[in-house]
Amino acid sequence: MRWPFFMKQELVMVYVMMVRAHLTESTAMRLVHVISLFQCIAANEETRQELIKCEIPNLLMPIVMFKSPFEVYENVRAVALSVFGIICERGGPAAIRWAFQMDILHICWFIMKFGNELSKLIALHILEFVLKDKFGISWFLSGACDPGRNNLLQTMEDLVMTMAAYNNCLPRLLFHIIRCYIFLCADSRGHAIMKVALPIPLNDPTYPSILWMRDRTVWKLLGELRQILYKDFVAAEQKPLARRWYE
Repeated sequence: MRWPFFMKQELVMVYVMMVRAHLTESTAMRLVHVISLFQCIAANEETRQELIKCEIPNLLMPIVMFKSPFEVYENVRAVALSVFGIICERGGPAAIRWAFQMDILHICWFIMKFGNELSKLIALHILEFVLKDKFGISWFLSGACDPGRNNLLQTMEDLVMTMAAYNNCLPRLLFHIIRCYIFLCADSRGHAIMKVALPIPLNDPTYPSILWMRDRTVWKLLGELRQILYKDFVAAEQKPLARRWYE
């Protein structure tokens, strides 16, 4: 497959503008349109693997990881990050292996630390796809991933603690954080980690009282997580044949 030269040229040109702090709103929107083409390629089963083989997402890495004080840039970051999300969602186990080669845990940590709410949601979606994959959760919980996993879980805990401290619950963000915790509990090692590392506001009356008034869906999901952690792992590991309501 021959990738259009202008797409690469646009990415390089805009990255130079980003570094020089010359990125304008119109240029950012033009870049969003270019990256949208990569989204289409990633979503297509016939072209997705070729996208990975050609290492085209590598061109998006500097855009995803770039620090910018301008809000307009977050739209660019979110669209670029969504290409990784589409690959992880639709690419199967091979895509999850590729994601670890791309150091996806560090990417997710960076976004959870510095991105806006939309970017954080996309990063959490990516983490969910990793944790739902048999290889993904095994690798995530392996010794090789200790630093990246610990940093990511700590950052997620910091978000939960900050929202509780300022009584500023962001239901969508909290929903996906809790989902990640639940998927993590599907493995005995993850279950053991969450038993001792569950953020305090999720294990005391703080969030149940807030969520009961603001968002019953997240309140229900938090109840599911607590039930899983109150049981031993054998009980938590059992899964009904039907798809669970929060998946």
